Amino acid sequence: MISIEKKNPGTPAPAEYGIKPVDPQIFSTRPISGIPHNYHMHSLMQLDKLKEIAHFITEWNRCRFISPDIEIDSEFFHQSSY
Repeated sequence: MISIEKKNPGTPAPAEYGIKPVDPQIFSTRPISGIPHNYHMHSLMQLDKLKEIAHFITEWNRCRFISPDIEIDSEFFHQSSY
């Protein structure tokens, strides 16, 4: 079974991951504004954890792999096996 563990004890709790405007009092969608996020700190955004999940769900044919040289307009085949 896959367990989600915090790699770094200094990272936020899961409920603390998200997108937050720099200053919520003056935030607007009209001008260009900074909107920082901390999703990169989430354990599921770590490559080693993604690799573990991919191997786990591959057993059920629920994982799709793509070629590293795929283009943005390439066709994507959703079948789990060919």
